[in-house]
Amino acid sequence: SMFKRLGDTGTAVSLTVAGSGAALRMPVEVDTSSLESGALVVRVYPPLSSLLPADLLEKIEFKVRALASESVQRQVVRYLDDLASRLKAPSGSDAMLEAILVEAYNRGTPTAATGRDTGDAEPIAEQYALIATLFIWLVLVPLALFVRSRAKSRRAKPAAKASPKA
Repeated sequence: SMFKRLGDTGTAVSLTVAGSGAALRMPVEVDTSSLESGALVVRVYPPLSSLLPADLLEKIEFKVRALASESVQRQVVRYLDDLASRLKAPSGSDAMLEAILVEAYNRGTPTAATGRDTGDAEPIAEQYALIATLFIWLVLVPLALFVRSRAKSRRAKPAAKASPKA
């Protein structure tokens, strides 16, 4: 059977943003027709998703599919079980969350999520902006300073000629 929770009429997924009171609500579709065979299909429809570029949507879909694979889910369960067994004083989900955050911080990642892969070319608009900035600072500013100094020196020369010498 198919369950749809869309808009304000039904419940939607609520994600609390950075512990603040703000929440992002997204409509959800859950297909439980193949639950007996061990499959559950969940579709989330983020707001304004049609405004995202197609290549970004493809990358998001690839990441979600990679994370939804059975082997990755088993690794996550194994990791959480191992982490729960290593906790000295298990006091619920707060201790587990703290342990996950500490381990994630200690592991660190050398690359931050920038939205582009390593080796991707800079967008053409950014290239034009860089060229325009370089042109301004390397050509126009020195030229303006040169013209200004020449104008000052020309104004100073007639004033020097006009003053009588004793």
